[in-house]
Amino acid sequence: MTKPNDKGGTAQSFGSSFTRFLKASSNMLGAFEKQVAALSMIIIMLAISATIVVRLFNLPLPSLGEVAVVAMSPLTFIGGALCSHLHQHITIDVAELMPNNVFKTLLRGLAALSMAAFGAIFTWLAWNLFTYAVESGEQLTDLGTPIWIPTGFMVLGAALICVHSIIDLLLVAMVRNREVSA
Repeated sequence: MTKPNDKGGTAQSFGSSFTRFLKASSNMLGAFEKQVAALSMIIIMLAISATIVVRLFNLPLPSLGEVAVVAMSPLTFIGGALCSHLHQHITIDVAELMPNNVFKTLLRGLAALSMAAFGAIFTWLAWNLFTYAVESGEQLTDLGTPIWIPTGFMVLGAALICVHSIIDLLLVAMVRNREVSA
């Protein structure tokens, strides 16, 4: 319940619960992305190890290098979304050097807006590539893996980058003097 002297009244409590929802949503997506990236690394290591064994013993089995290459797609694109969530992507950290909190907030908002625009454009471009891959039925050469699998991870990763950036933008707009990733 709000006290009579509280500024914002129920809007403030709604804002804080919505802020908690946004942070929890971003953290849940981040946990998913972390698991996908870790699983991709495991698949890559196993596929490369199996390929080495097949070649070492000259076994009549296909190379699993293609599996490793395909597993690089979720590692790259879902992992990129994880970097976006963790704020470990390439940015200019000049905002942290600014003594003025208003200017810091504006710079964080601009960075989030830029990332959201990048994510949206990248999602659109990746979607076009994905739909082409589905329609064409193209496959990789060694194992016949459909091209839509790695391009699908590209679409998902780009969309997740966009979602994280929109959440960051909303948090910047709603909360002052805070860490976006907290």
